[in-house]
Amino acid sequence: MKKILFPIILILFSSGLYSQNNQDSFELIAKAFMSNDSKSLGTQMSNTLDLSIGTNDGTFGKQQALVLLKDFFLKNKIKAFKIKHKGASNERTHYAVCDMQSEQKKWSVYVLLNKESKIIQLQIED
Repeated sequence: MKKILFPIILILFSSGLYSQNNQDSFELIAKAFMSNDSKSLGTQMSNTLDLSIGTNDGTFGKQQALVLLKDFFLKNKIKAFKIKHKGASNERTHYAVCDMQSEQKKWSVYVLLNKESKIIQLQIED
């Protein structure tokens, strides 16, 4: 019985930690957007990611994505960022659907995290 129970407890515990890591990642991402802080957002990114922001849409390296986000934040001072919905897929990716607002505009934001809790897809759409 102990031989069967231990692996089950280990799996449940490790999946709980995984969920907690994603929860923390989404909170850090929200704080980075609220602070207009592309550098903090960069710490949450994988080395390459799919990014859709304004007229830029494609796969970018982390540094290139940071330049685009820095430019976005210079043009748009974010006043509100709210995570509306979070979920997971079978491939151990997690996502969040968010609302973001500046004084002049509103956007929908979609964030997809890989199993290491790093951003692999970020869409900012008005």
